[in-house]
Amino acid sequence: MKYSALIIFFISSAVFANVETLIIGDSHVVGPFGENMHKIFRTKTKEDTRTLGLAGASPSNFVAANAKQRTLSYGFADRNNENERLIKGGTAAELPELGPLLAKTNPNRIVIELGDNFADYRNPSANSDASAKKQVQLIISELEKQNSKATCYWVTPTWTDKSGSKPYQKTNERLVKLIDIIKKTASPRCTVIDSANGIGLQQSDIKTGSDGLHFDGTNGKKWAEAAANKIFEIEKAKQSGTKSAPADKTSSAIK
Repeated sequence: MKYSALIIFFISSAVFANVETLIIGDSHVVGPFGENMHKIFRTKTKEDTRTLGLAGASPSNFVAANAKQRTLSYGFADRNNENERLIKGGTAAELPELGPLLAKTNPNRIVIELGDNFADYRNPSANSDASAKKQVQLIISELEKQNSKATCYWVTPTWTDKSGSKPYQKTNERLVKLIDIIKKTASPRCTVIDSANGIGLQQSDIKTGSDGLHFDGTNGKKWAEAAANKIFEIEKAKQSGTKSAPADKTSSAIK
């Protein structure tokens, strides 16, 4: 997935310090969804918040030891509390490796938004399902390897209102299957935030751009607010000892 920005900058993993919340993801995190998630967590919690997004990324990019495998040219964002640094699409950007990143930031909460890039919307198959499962397992294994104590939330992709649109050819049928795979693989280590049927967004509530996958400022904010509110609801329920509404309720009919 591609996303263009305005400010060019090169990142060094040496600048990372402890944070309360670490948010990682793909072009959605580079764009309005990630921008708003960062603002919401920083404003609501008043705690140190770090957000890293690399457009086009999958878990395999985040965990790769080889820097070349963590480098893409579709857009990058690094938000550190009130500071925002961006690399525009067309310029190579390197992600910090997830393992050392976890060690350096030592987050108490990690929010992962990944899925659209390994969904295989164009040619879904049993092999696609197996590959998607392996991608999710890469993140879970890294959390375990680093003995991370962070509370983990995996935010799934959300609806498209332009099914089959090029170039990504995203469909809601495949989306629901992907979410099911993420739920079964990421749980119980991560609480899965079902962005299709678990955060109160109906298919008619959110509109993509012409590519059927990315969101403008209004719709990216809507998704971020709904996902963040679900996370806060879950955390409030845990603190009070009550149960929140399921984060992964049964899928509704697909249009």
